[in-house]
Amino acid sequence: MSRNDPSKALETIRKTREKIAITLGSIITVMLCVYLFTYSSLLYSSSLSYLFWMEAVSLIPMIVVLFYLKQVSFFLTRLWLGRRPGCREAFASMTLSDLQ
Repeated sequence: MSRNDPSKALETIRKTREKIAITLGSIITVMLCVYLFTYSSLLYSSSLSYLFWMEAVSLIPMIVVLFYLKQVSFFLTRLWLGRRPGCREAFASMTLSDLQ
């Protein structure tokens, strides 16, 4: 990316944020579906109670991430692309609302 073309940097940032949001949302959704189907078997199993508590504790952050998926994906995009020379200047003055 050249330093003279901020529109190319914005397009790269926008596409990367969308890919991260789709990937993260898909992974969390599949994990929540697995939790749904394993919840009852873990609840009644005394030997696997630690897995039940792991599911119960990790469920809350996953739901929070789904509600704030745009902000989380923007944060991860900033971590991923923030050190690239063309993107660094774009991120300096950018907010999440600039990408929508």
